[in-house]
Amino acid sequence: MAVVSIASVGTSPGITTTAVALALEWPRPVVLVEADISKPSSVIAGFMQCQISGVRGLSTLSQIATIGHLDRESLLGSCVPLTSTGEDQGTEKLLLPAVANPEAAGGITTLWGELAELLCSLDSSGVDVIVDLGRWTGNRDRRVALAERADVFLYGLQPTFPALAAIEYGRKSIDPIRDAVGRGDSSSLVLFEAPAGGSTSSEVRKFLNMPVAGEIPFSPKRAAVFSQGNPATKKALRDGYMASIRSLRAKITKDLSTIRATMEEEIDA
Repeated sequence: MAVVSIASVGTSPGITTTAVALALEWPRPVVLVEADISKPSSVIAGFMQCQISGVRGLSTLSQIATIGHLDRESLLGSCVPLTSTGEDQGTEKLLLPAVANPEAAGGITTLWGELAELLCSLDSSGVDVIVDLGRWTGNRDRRVALAERADVFLYGLQPTFPALAAIEYGRKSIDPIRDAVGRGDSSSLVLFEAPAGGSTSSEVRKFLNMPVAGEIPFSPKRAAVFSQGNPATKKALRDGYMASIRSLRAKITKDLSTIRATMEEEIDA
């Protein structure tokens, strides 16, 4: 397994919340990369309830990249444990927090390509990566390498007509670059249930001609465990919301295994 990127075109309904939940349910060591450049770390502010500072993270890596080269040590040294308190607690799940100053993030240009290459290399040491891209901004988005190099790319959206129209436009800046590197077939949808109305999964799949990897129910109370750091009860961990997260995780890991098997067959041939 390796790198999974998730993004929204238009709004970002539950992208970060889902990324946090996926990381916490991930079956292997994992780094969650908060690559949403529109705001400071919402994971530190939400899931961790500001119990640590956002000093480390992409801001640190950006400074290193301007004077030298990134490596595994500098990457992991810029991460914090992905726990509610930010303390180690023996976890194998890490968070690379977002750029602390969104205004400065707009000026970052050289980091993303080098970071994407480094994230891909973690697979050899048994570490997977989940990249939260937040909102994708189109052809001028400088984080293109994080979309291009992802083994699996997930479009997150609510199945409403405005969102469907937005993703049709947004795909024009992502699909071609993934097709060019042979990863076009590993893109799929994550549907977030709309508070009212919306198209069905089969309707969306047919309209966009893209597979649906998972469907996340509208459940603010359950989602708040991962977006606001609310306590997780035993009942909450067994309900439909968590079942949908685990189903999505299972689909992603299955797709990654298929991709890996195909690559090995091509090498053997």
